[in-house]
Amino acid sequence: MKIKINYDYSQQALLGKEANVEVAENTTLGELLAQIDARVIEAGKEKNIDASGLCMLRDGELGCIVAVNKKPPEDLLKYKLQDGDEIDVVFGFCGG
Repeated sequence: MKIKINYDYSQQALLGKEANVEVAENTTLGELLAQIDARVIEAGKEKNIDASGLCMLRDGELGCIVAVNKKPPEDLLKYKLQDGDEIDVVFGFCGG
């Protein structure tokens, strides 16, 4: 199945603005996010950047806002991806 991911601005230096990925049938959103987090860490190591704050999962919990097809699905991490799904990732940062 083909899935499109739109990365948060903070992740774009490591992963680009977006990606089109292939996933197996019955892949959950949580499984995909774990795979992406592994890529974030690897890309950070390659560029000598501490990328741990850019991971989407933290201790098995969601550490950012994720929408599938512009809405947060019920049972978010267990949501089974469908062909053509589009995922948006947004980290919330405070400041002033």
